[in-house]
Amino acid sequence: MNDTETTYFARSRNEPIVGKSSQIGNGAFLDCQGPITIGNFVFFGHEVMILTGTHDYMLTGRERMQNHTARPVTIEDGVWVCSRAIICPGVTIGHDAVVAAGAVVMRNVAPFTLVGGNPARRIRKIR
Repeated sequence: MNDTETTYFARSRNEPIVGKSSQIGNGAFLDCQGPITIGNFVFFGHEVMILTGTHDYMLTGRERMQNHTARPVTIEDGVWVCSRAIICPGVTIGHDAVVAAGAVVMRNVAPFTLVGGNPARRIRKIR
């Protein structure tokens, strides 16, 4: 990992698993409440967020605050996550996919797919 001095790991219950030759950009935030797996030759732009922790929105008040769960995030080989993208809990990004800048990824991304927007949607197949 490059730039670890400016990468933030919050509540590090889990250490992220990072593959060979992967680069995490400046200002990245990985909450590490659940497992985070990053494949080989993955690179991030600046200020990417990977979130694994969540609360149940159907609950209210104190119950919502106390009911915390963590879901894994997997980013497969060859993925490019552009600046300020947010990867939400439970998401898998397929190999060689691209996540556009500022995208909010709430669902799995197929391999060789460009996604963007909020929420992120398929823009096109890369191959």
